[in-house]
Amino acid sequence: MRVELQLQKAKVKFVVVNDVSANSASDQKQLTDRCSFPLLQDRSDVQAWKQHFGGKDDFYIYDSQGKLVHYLPYGGTVDTNLSDQNVYDAIKQMILNVK
Repeated sequence: MRVELQLQKAKVKFVVVNDVSANSASDQKQLTDRCSFPLLQDRSDVQAWKQHFGGKDDFYIYDSQGKLVHYLPYGGTVDTNLSDQNVYDAIKQMILNVK
């Protein structure tokens, strides 16, 4: 999706915040092997997931000013399963609509 959005000249940045419990080199490598965007590792002294009331597979979409525009929790009212083409397209459009 990141590449598709870049080709559409959308100014979008992606980042992954890896859970505290997945703080091993092998856990991180599983993500970095599949992603070409930054991986940030949460730490027990930071608790970024907890501070954002987040969980695995949640999406946070911010505007260009850093304001949270959409929070899509996994299992919430908006499906976040990107392997479903309709969901993928809907989230991509949601990102494109944010200014």
